[in-house]
Amino acid sequence: MPKKIIQDMVSKNEDSDVHSSSGTHSSSPAPRETEKPHESETFKDTRGIDSSPIFEKMKQSQDRRESLSQEFSSGRKSSKIPWVIGGVLVLGLVGAFAYGAFFGSVQVAIQQKSVTVPLDHAAFVVEDSSSSPGMAFQVATLTADDSRDLSATGEKYVEKKASGKITISNNYSTAPQRLVKNTRFQSKEGKIYRISDSVTVPGMSGSNPGQLEVTVFADLPGTEYNVGVTDFTIPGFKGSPQFAKFSAHGEGSISGGFQGKMKTVADADLAKAEQELEASVGDALWKKALAEKPEGTTVLKNVGTVTFEHSTQDSDNGNVKLVTRGTLHAGLFNTAILSRQIATRVVTVPDGEETSVENFDALQVEMKDSSVLSAPSASKIELTITGQPKVIWNIDSAKLKEALLGVKKSEYTAVFGKFPGIEKARVTFSPFWKTQFPNDPNGIILTISGDDTGAGSTAQGASLDVTP
Repeated sequence: MPKKIIQDMVSKNEDSDVHSSSGTHSSSPAPRETEKPHESETFKDTRGIDSSPIFEKMKQSQDRRESLSQEFSSGRKSSKIPWVIGGVLVLGLVGAFAYGAFFGSVQVAIQQKSVTVPLDHAAFVVEDSSSSPGMAFQVATLTADDSRDLSATGEKYVEKKASGKITISNNYSTAPQRLVKNTRFQSKEGKIYRISDSVTVPGMSGSNPGQLEVTVFADLPGTEYNVGVTDFTIPGFKGSPQFAKFSAHGEGSISGGFQGKMKTVADADLAKAEQELEASVGDALWKKALAEKPEGTTVLKNVGTVTFEHSTQDSDNGNVKLVTRGTLHAGLFNTAILSRQIATRVVTVPDGEETSVENFDALQVEMKDSSVLSAPSASKIELTITGQPKVIWNIDSAKLKEALLGVKKSEYTAVFGKFPGIEKARVTFSPFWKTQFPNDPNGIILTISGDDTGAGSTAQGASLDVTP
């Protein structure tokens, strides 16, 4: 008979699994129960999927996408750091450049032009500016005192006249005026003093009075003639126009007057003390001349005369007080004119260029006739100079600073060229990126030297050596 289609579609395995309750085949199959798979079977199936090659590739692709996403996210955050650092650096550089532009400085070390002039007893005629424009000098008169106590060895009766220096002034005429020996000078106190020799007072020079310094002696001995600095008239001119036009002024105290018994000192002790006091007073006078000389003048040691006066008086402690007064007449020379005359022995110094001798103290200077310095009317001094004077060209530091204000780095050599006293220079800009000189003169640190130690020095910043 024909087969049942449903039965024919059932596999043999299924047939063997279907049994009747009696162990025989049922004519109609029993309903089949659907069994749930065990958990172990489910796990086994899942692991099988995971281990498949396709799934592995999909997983690797997913992991790569997640990794790239994390890197991109991290990169967006970290990429901001270089920009921040760069911004800070740019601001720092801008600030540094701004600071350098407004607060930087420039160091300028200048070596002055100089020349050494070898001299061997070279003769120079120094003429007063009033009689010749070639060289100028004037006579300075200075005084100094010193004293010492000496042991008294005896006593004797002494009469001494007070003495001192005065300066006579002629405001009467340009003609010189002769004053004879023993001409009287009357102090404000009414005391009379006299000159011991005849003198001639120079006439006026323009509106300036003619002057002459002399030594006067009291008319009589005694301490009452000892006075301080005071003024004098000349009684011999009384009743004439000269009386009001001639006068005299003390250059110091008038002292040494005494009358009575005075303690005495052994001659050998006195002579030794006088010699020692002369040495100390003379040294003090030259130091005073150097310290008090007017600006622009030079004092040449040994170009001058020193005279001494000694007096003794009783001291309060029972000894004898020796007083020594020294008077120095020193020549004051115009430094620029004297230096130019020395320099022109070997080089030409153009008009307008100022020079000075750097080492006057190292020169041996002798004066032909020292007596000409004893009076302010001296008009000419003859000198001989031996040595190697170093003549340097002067540089006005204030004018140089002013000329450099705001000048560009590429243009300052032209400024140096306008100062003939500059031999060479070293310019150091700080900070190194500065492109011009400050507009404030305090920002220019200027050093000027007669040798190359300054111009060859180094400093922080960009240094440039320049030869104008």
